[in-house]
Amino acid sequence: MEGVTMISHESLKAASLLNPRLDSCSTGLREVDEMTPAGNHDAELRFGPGQLGYDVKRIPNPPQPLTAIKRHLQANQWLSSVEGRPFWMLLAARETQGPVLDASAE
Repeated sequence: MEGVTMISHESLKAASLLNPRLDSCSTGLREVDEMTPAGNHDAELRFGPGQLGYDVKRIPNPPQPLTAIKRHLQANQWLSSVEGRPFWMLLAARETQGPVLDASAE
């Protein structure tokens, strides 16, 4: 079919993680405190001043539902689907206060 595009581009809008409509299509992940105390068993990564740590976790197959995700102030989070399926992830500036994100959050 000539001239027909299969891709559409739409703007995303920020919404509240507490919106009940979210439950029907995904899981809102909230920030949590560090669940594993730091210790000498942790790996070390060094990028300039300061010290960063990272966790390596085995994700069971089929995966358990995700209910929380750690909030790192000086590192990036990486998450992927075990099945290689696409998924949505909400990203916000570290200064943003949860659980409500609105259109003013950049």
